[in-house]
Amino acid sequence: MKPKRWVYPVSKARLVWCKARMQHYQAMGNLEVSVIAKDNEFARHLRLLRSNHLLGKQAISANMFRYSADTIARELVSRYIRKAIPHTPIGLFPWRAGLIFFHNFMSSPGVKPLNAYHLGASRDEKTLRTKIYFEEPAPLLVENKFSRHELVHCYVMDPMLATGNTTITATERLLKYRVRKESINDSMITVISLFAAPEGVARLIEKYPKLRIITVALDDHLDERGLIVPGCGDFGDQYNEGLTAEHYKEFRIYGWLSPRAWDEFIERMGQK
Repeated sequence: MKPKRWVYPVSKARLVWCKARMQHYQAMGNLEVSVIAKDNEFARHLRLLRSNHLLGKQAISANMFRYSADTIARELVSRYIRKAIPHTPIGLFPWRAGLIFFHNFMSSPGVKPLNAYHLGASRDEKTLRTKIYFEEPAPLLVENKFSRHELVHCYVMDPMLATGNTTITATERLLKYRVRKESINDSMITVISLFAAPEGVARLIEKYPKLRIITVALDDHLDERGLIVPGCGDFGDQYNEGLTAEHYKEFRIYGWLSPRAWDEFIERMGQK
């Protein structure tokens, strides 16, 4: 039987079901709303990220938006990856928005370009389906050269978990790989986001029940465009407003992006 198609906004009954499932996953420990949201400093940064969208005007500058986003992303990486039980993290970054986590992830002890999985993803605004225009899997996964007792965990890092389409696509790709002789399964994957919607959470964990989600804010619902309400609008556009590829040059200088990935990236930034 084909799964029921998701059309947004969902019905009231379906939204109630999504929120009930979300509470169930939270009680099971599969969904965590980060405690940093209760900290006054980070609560203020969340409010700033929402301000332009909710007020309908340029309440804060693009630089302020980037500063708040980077501050929250840095804390999430520090708290949930750097301070986790010693392990080898594989980070999957959907472009462009997911790259707000990239610098802090790559700066973590023991992390090398071999640990990074790049996925150029865009959304069809009519169907809301994810389209992949670039993919460069983590060499560690492709080569499967893990030591015998190495603990490996995969992190899908995207600031917005809305419909869940991009995250589902990313998860499907990760499940194709193996760590030593064991196939990757959903218990080996954690999704890290800033904002999440009940529909995306419900879809994602219903499909992958052992997957873990960490978010800073659980918002109310998705609108007819599949955007999070209240949310913060288009995160990628706001973060990259006024930026050129020069802002990301350290990714190339440090060897964090391959020449092929860098060429693709600057083309998407409109710099080629």
